[in-house]
Amino acid sequence: MMQPTGHYPKLAPPHLRFAFCPLCAGHLDVEARDEINDVARPRCVDCGWIYYPPNYGGALVVIESEGGLVMIHPPGCDPQAPCGLPGGIIEFGESPEECSVREVEEETGLIIELTAEICRIFDRESVDGSALALGPMLQFGFVGRVVGGTLREGDEGPPVIYPAGEHPRISPSRSGSMRIFQAYLEMNRTA
Repeated sequence: MMQPTGHYPKLAPPHLRFAFCPLCAGHLDVEARDEINDVARPRCVDCGWIYYPPNYGGALVVIESEGGLVMIHPPGCDPQAPCGLPGGIIEFGESPEECSVREVEEETGLIIELTAEICRIFDRESVDGSALALGPMLQFGFVGRVVGGTLREGDEGPPVIYPAGEHPRISPSRSGSMRIFQAYLEMNRTA
């Protein structure tokens, strides 16, 4: 049996820490604990609402094109490790697959078809141990194949096509991209 983690409120960024009940505006007892797992579960003393803090979800894509792999160069990354994978936060009601296709088009102008799921990773903190800006995140990694569109710059920086095996390093500030790309490389070594 998996043990509960009980990371609230320690890992919850300020925007996920409620001061009042979102249903009735009543007082929250932030010291309330789950009776079974003894995990912090803020509870409204007026209406009984219980807060279950969500983890964010994200999706990243390794894009395979005729010319090689498509990566983005996010602004502010080290020139020695300038790359990241296209992707982003899964929007409310959106599946990881839908997010992947949408984010790739937004960030690169390319239309893709997903061909494989690489892995799923869960991060409670960044590689250096610092808190993640949005809080804990479950990320899905996919392989996508270009089926249309025109390569263009998006809000995450210019996309660049690298011939297979010639890609530069992934930026350490993009820990999800690093881990998913490493899993992609390992998946292709064993294929």
